[in-house]
Amino acid sequence: MTTPSNIERFNELTARILADLYQAFPMPSEVFSAHYATAPEYGTEGQPDEATEFFAATIRWLEASGYIRIGTDRGFVFMDTVLTPKGLEALCVTPRSLQGEAPLGERLSEALKSGSKSLLAETIKAVLAAGASRWFGG
Repeated sequence: MTTPSNIERFNELTARILADLYQAFPMPSEVFSAHYATAPEYGTEGQPDEATEFFAATIRWLEASGYIRIGTDRGFVFMDTVLTPKGLEALCVTPRSLQGEAPLGERLSEALKSGSKSLLAETIKAVLAAGASRWFGG
């Protein structure tokens, strides 16, 4: 079995986070590493494990990119996290090529349920592209 690349890991983690926030919208959620990665593990140096750091880097990237808002960042617990207008808009988009199908947020939830990594990757790329095209005026 091959180790997934950082992009594959990012796609899967991003899909799970955005799908959960989409389902909870408009209610803010507590997003914590133990739900998406592992409980924060600390080595002898007192540093978190790589999966926990990857989770934190992913959620912080989503915030910096404008897809989510985090009320309080407590290291590996993110309080009052909610989709921003940009994030919600990206998840509610139905690409022209898929007119008549469900919005991306619903497709993302279905891709997670199906367990298909290729469908998940394809869907999260469409979500991020939809957000970027609106952000950059595309």
